Amino acid sequence: MGNFSFPNLIVGIIGVILGGWVVKESYYINHHLLFLGWAENKWGPGAGTTFYRLVGAAVCVFAVFVMLGYIDMFGMAFGTNNSSTTGQGKSAAPVFQGGTGGTLKNRIAD
Repeated sequence: MGNFSFPNLIVGIIGVILGGWVVKESYYINHHLLFLGWAENKWGPGAGTTFYRLVGAAVCVFAVFVMLGYIDMFGMAFGTNNSSTTGQGKSAAPVFQGGTGGTLKNRIAD
């Protein structure tokens, strides 16, 4: 939860509202805006509406992760970074080099 911020909270709330709207209005979207004929042909009648409901539910789950700070949508979009160790500052885990005199060695620029 290192990426919790007010902008992520706002983006998450908007995502939950949008996903809930898609779940609620899936029948209208499928029959009046964008009919998913391929889903109806492949999985049978009503599959387009079900597909829209699944997409809406997935958007809601994704938005909850954004709201809680597990996914940083705002920082990725605008270049801010809340993490203190990024890029070149990260160190690799020590790796055991086998053999008779095996030692621990960092695998950075071997």
